[in-house]
Amino acid sequence: MSHYGPGPARPGEALEGISGDGARESMQRSVRPAVGRPIGTLESLTELDGSATANQKVQEIPISEISPLLPADDKAEKIFGSVKDDVLKKIWDLHEKDAIHNLNEVWKLEKIDSYELISYRVEEVPHGINYYGKIQMTKKEDCVHVRAFRAQEGKGPIKFHTIQTRPSWDGGAVFSLEDPLRRFEY
Repeated sequence: MSHYGPGPARPGEALEGISGDGARESMQRSVRPAVGRPIGTLESLTELDGSATANQKVQEIPISEISPLLPADDKAEKIFGSVKDDVLKKIWDLHEKDAIHNLNEVWKLEKIDSYELISYRVEEVPHGINYYGKIQMTKKEDCVHVRAFRAQEGKGPIKFHTIQTRPSWDGGAVFSLEDPLRRFEY
């Protein structure tokens, strides 16, 4: 074998010189960071409260459906107004990347002359609330889809998360008024 370190070179390949109970004992050794003290065993890293694995705990978390499309109201305008500076900064960052990498994600937004919430959706998640908004950025009806988050069951501060982007041939980060507002991660 021509690899460095005590572990297997490829997934599924046996450890050299260790088999049976020796391999199990080797797996239970402390996991060590590059520098410092042990941070736990492999088994302890996958257990929570000693009662269930991380995968089992994640599967138990209920996730609600996203709300139907809602028209802009005072509450939503306040939420998306509070992240306006972050939205404009993200658009500026995308403009810079467009110029460097020719991504064409926000090339339609030559002049931003508006910031008007058109519609929004709400999604309750285990640690707070996601808000998705369609914001009109130009008088030509060019829009961006924005995601904001409020932690602590709707009582925490509102934080900008991202602007929805898609491949440039599909419109990049600029949407029309007719494009549907859907749930998105990035």
